[in-house]
Amino acid sequence: MKNMRTPLSAVIVAALLGIGLLGCPPDVGVHLLVSSDTLDFGLNRDEIVLRVHKTFTGGAMEPLVVRTDQDWILPQNCLDIADQCTSRGPTNPIRIPVQIDRGKLAFGLNKGNLYLTARGSSEVVVTVLADEVLHADFRAKARTVGLGQPVELLDMSIGTEDAGEIEAWLWEFGDGAISTRQNPSHLYSEAGIYDITLTITTDKGYSRKVVKPAYIQVKKPANIVDFAASETNVYVNDYITFNDLSSIEDTPILARAWNFGDGNTSTATAP
Repeated sequence: MKNMRTPLSAVIVAALLGIGLLGCPPDVGVHLLVSSDTLDFGLNRDEIVLRVHKTFTGGAMEPLVVRTDQDWILPQNCLDIADQCTSRGPTNPIRIPVQIDRGKLAFGLNKGNLYLTARGSSEVVVTVLADEVLHADFRAKARTVGLGQPVELLDMSIGTEDAGEIEAWLWEFGDGAISTRQNPSHLYSEAGIYDITLTITTDKGYSRKVVKPAYIQVKKPANIVDFAASETNVYVNDYITFNDLSSIEDTPILARAWNFGDGNTSTATAP
């Protein structure tokens, strides 16, 4: 039997004919790959770097845009097409630092998503997790007070056993004054609108901060000083009763000084 061998030139010709008949391999489009499909910040981490790249394809990648469904998730770049976040392949990834604002976390397990999109590519969703074992919070007995009235603040912070016992409080009242009491009161010297900040620290070293912008309004009282007399046309030695009609908005009147014009005075409410 003769040895039947196919010449190499014939194989090459057949391959070229096959390519000519079938055409070039189809362009499968741009696919985005991420370094992780879940970012778990746990108890203490505040930043994780996410890396994104496209697969080896013939198509060029359009700019990547990152958005989120939670205000505590803070991607640091690729927020707009103008950022021009693109990748040429696995050796040229896009680096996206992702931070979280623990001051906005709810107590317990928090879950959100990052959405990565580039025109011509399928959307990629990355899950973001964060545990909150310590939550700083407070409230005021009254958020609007008159000038001269103290603001009373109540600590509403909570924590788990893992976080430890809260042992330190730092209050910032927005006017330069501070307090380290758990439930302080503060007297403002000027009318205005003030931010309040509370930072708490536990015996295990955990610390959390909450800022409430424009939380306290101190109003300048609208002063009205007036009175009425029981009679305005009297004879000598007749008695007249005076009634104080004065008012100061949101502020009690603590003292009065009457001068009757004849050398007599009084501090009574209705002399």
